[in-house]
Amino acid sequence: MKKLILILFLSLLYRPFHGRAQSTPARPIKIGDSLKDHVLSGVINHPKSQLPLADFQGKLLIMEFWSTTCGACIKMWPKLLELQKKFDGQIQIVLVNTYQGAPLVRKAIDKRKKLAGVQMTLPIACADSVTGKQLFPHSGVPFVVWVDPQGIVKSISLSQDLTEAKIQAMLSGQMPEMSGYIGNNEFIHPDFSKPLIADSAVMALSPLTHYSGLSLADRRIWPGFGISQNQKTMRSYAVASNYSPQELYRLAYSSDSTYHGDIELIQLNRAEINLSDSAKYLYQLIIPAASKKQVQKQMQADLLRLFPARVRWEKRMKPCLVLSMQDSSAVHCTNPKDVRFLLDDNQWVINGVSVKYSLLSLLAMTPYHYSQYPILDETGYKGLLGNINIEADIYDPKKLNAALAKYKMALKIESREVEVLVVDQLGETLRTHASRVH
Repeated sequence: MKKLILILFLSLLYRPFHGRAQSTPARPIKIGDSLKDHVLSGVINHPKSQLPLADFQGKLLIMEFWSTTCGACIKMWPKLLELQKKFDGQIQIVLVNTYQGAPLVRKAIDKRKKLAGVQMTLPIACADSVTGKQLFPHSGVPFVVWVDPQGIVKSISLSQDLTEAKIQAMLSGQMPEMSGYIGNNEFIHPDFSKPLIADSAVMALSPLTHYSGLSLADRRIWPGFGISQNQKTMRSYAVASNYSPQELYRLAYSSDSTYHGDIELIQLNRAEINLSDSAKYLYQLIIPAASKKQVQKQMQADLLRLFPARVRWEKRMKPCLVLSMQDSSAVHCTNPKDVRFLLDDNQWVINGVSVKYSLLSLLAMTPYHYSQYPILDETGYKGLLGNINIEADIYDPKKLNAALAKYKMALKIESREVEVLVVDQLGETLRTHASRVH
């Protein structure tokens, strides 16, 4: 789950909410608070549309917050159903959708059943803004709230903690280690045009013209990366929050861009970074007005001082997902003014946009960003795509390839020579040196 500092994360699309009266005071809930008197609203897949959490007393209650626009959430449905079946009678998993009403949620359920054969039967609270916006304010999904059999909130974690082992530990009265989740009410919003890091590893090279700073990450600052320029001060600003040294190198040396032109992390499948330090850091740069490439050059210089390494690009043969096109007539855009683009886990609608934009969106908005296969465009098509409406499991390359056949296109795994960023550590890293000093 990510939220960028200076750019909009398109895969989380929320709708206006309408509050409903409930018995629980509308205040943010903290770990240790009681939820036993709370009532979920707009519930489907359950006999009660107003569902008291007291009905689950004696069971471990697991509430997962989700959205129909969150592909990762929907991909977890089989896992949730399997966990509910395995621990049936001991736990109850409930989904909570803060902004979207029952008709939209039912549509997502029906589509998932049709395309992937997954029938979601767990209770779902729809458009429950009191639970999702007031009690558990959040900026992204999925995340999980764990409530013990007595109705006490024991943890608010990321969905990666939803495992058999951790459920079993909770049922045994133990508290497993969880990845902490930060809610909206806990985030801070610093002024990134000013130096934030007073005691950092890299200090101002020139107090009036250049500032560069690095410190251990502050989880209260949204994770992400952004570059901006202020015309009044004639300065450029860059901030990377909650990034590891490996991720900072993937930013600094990237020539990739997002679908709206910002710098994108080099894909993991095109980077081989051998650094021992895996801590998360806050990096900040303030320099005279500069291009994105110049900002990256300064980042590179800072990283080589902080995390000394030998950096180079090497050509490697790798299996890739190669997009090809047999005949462009099937996808030629006949109405470029009617720009439409929709991408979720089971639908891809394209009209009036380029192949490049479509593939960048696929990388940015879906798990293909983490795939072992680089995605290459070998269509040779320079025009705008149009009249494409794919309904398939977008995250399954084989099913996506089958759906593309209708449009005389293919997405197949083939070997290609690609450039890979290679970073090898030289000597001590900043963290090993700091730990030795202390």
